[in-house]
Amino acid sequence: QPASTYAKMLKATYPKLKNEYPDMQIWAMSTLGVGVDWSNSWIPNVLSNLGSASKAKYFDGVSVHPYSNKVAPEKSDIFDDVEWLKYYLERYGYGDVPIRATEWGWPADGVEYVTEEEQASYFVRANILNDYHDAFSHIDWYNLSDQTASGEAGATFGIIGHYQDKIPYGAKPAFLTAANYNALMTDAEYIDS
Repeated sequence: QPASTYAKMLKATYPKLKNEYPDMQIWAMSTLGVGVDWSNSWIPNVLSNLGSASKAKYFDGVSVHPYSNKVAPEKSDIFDDVEWLKYYLERYGYGDVPIRATEWGWPADGVEYVTEEEQASYFVRANILNDYHDAFSHIDWYNLSDQTASGEAGATFGIIGHYQDKIPYGAKPAFLTAANYNALMTDAEYIDS
């Protein structure tokens, strides 16, 4: 939908929802990609249509889906795009809102996209780079399980297999990597040296 329509929807719903449910968090945008490059300037257009947050606030956080499909996290534009997103949020008075990657992952079909081993490696690298760049407040990995046993590229984002696989819901390398990464890195802080 056009940015102006989305801004009107936020202006109409946010005050009413916050009045009725003051503890509710309203996360806006949910764009495929970070939504700030010249070919996809949707978020800056929404912010422009909302106007300055110093007059009225219309969301509590920003949700993005920063897929890069075949590209390793350190070779993608994701973290540069997040810097631009932060710039626009600051410009319109939303510099204090968190940015959350509510879908992020790599399809591991081993043919068109990445291998299961690359998917596992990208998980760790994306999280380390996120800490370094202080980009996302949270990263929600997409998806827990593969969506089909066929190995179709778009259905292989899971960190565990499909229930119809030879080993139902079998752990893929990314699951083991995620478990180890989380065990080792929970509460760790990035130290720039």
